[in-house]
Amino acid sequence: MHDLNFIHFSMHKNGPQITHLAYADDIIIFSSGNSKSIKLVMKQIRNYEISSGKIVNKDKGFFLVGPKSCAYRINRIRNKTGFLDKSFPFTYLGCPIYIYRKRLSYFDNMTAKIIERLSGWQGNMLPCGGKMYPVSKKWCTSNSQAWKYLLWARDKCKNQIIWKINDGQCYFWWDNWTEMGPLAQLCPNFITRSTNKKKVKDFISNNIWDVQRLYNTLPSPVALHISSIKLGQCNKSDYAIWKATEDGHFSNGSAWHTIRKHKVTNAAIGTIWHKSIPFKQFFMCWRIYYGRVPLYKGLNISDSQNNADCLCCFVPKNETIQHVFAESN
Repeated sequence: MHDLNFIHFSMHKNGPQITHLAYADDIIIFSSGNSKSIKLVMKQIRNYEISSGKIVNKDKGFFLVGPKSCAYRINRIRNKTGFLDKSFPFTYLGCPIYIYRKRLSYFDNMTAKIIERLSGWQGNMLPCGGKMYPVSKKWCTSNSQAWKYLLWARDKCKNQIIWKINDGQCYFWWDNWTEMGPLAQLCPNFITRSTNKKKVKDFISNNIWDVQRLYNTLPSPVALHISSIKLGQCNKSDYAIWKATEDGHFSNGSAWHTIRKHKVTNAAIGTIWHKSIPFKQFFMCWRIYYGRVPLYKGLNISDSQNNADCLCCFVPKNETIQHVFAESN
């Protein structure tokens, strides 16, 4: 608006003087509420409709005024614009626009959408109940590398979990409570349909092991090892111990050290990459060390004229890293 009769929306003089915000086919126009300014705004809207051939939808449009505006001013703006009035807060591009203090109720719609999205993701990806793991999708060659790495990390971390038996609610075959790994991996040929979903408590009687049933279900060495495991209090729940830490409590740092691939430290590279050496120099040393310097020998370039020989020496020799940086003149 370049008309002198147009009065802008009152804003702080040190900040940007905003007249409108536009995104796609939505626009917010900031103006004062006097009659001349409203007429100029509507004039610009009509010019837009004539030039573009599009009509502004007055059913979707609305105007807002300050909470202390009188009814006379609101009715006057209604008559001049043809729009209905609304009150704060309102939603623009998914975000609540409000005045005065922030309230949690303003963000109810946004929170509901996030919860709905997460619930949909959980329903598709996370199985419910029992001791199921979040990452339980079947491994197949069509999976992405990221998904395969998640499955690999899951198995690595799962091996660090040991269950201590109290009430015996752990799964007999699938949980690691023997400190030897899941029995399904140790004795895969001994699983039957009738014992597939058995729990540890099914092999305990009066808070002692049912040794006869263990020997009937498992190989003798495994049954002997289990019979030596001390049982806890039957009125308490089983609990997990994280082997990667001394106190048995899980931590993100210990999980990272469990899944990360440790590389052998190269003493020579440690000497090159030093804070006291300028960047250009140690980067060049690094390239030389790994043979990343563009020489004839490294690039396998042959030239009929120089035959990949170094031209800087009195007696030309093959242009290798050893020759250029150690033996040349």
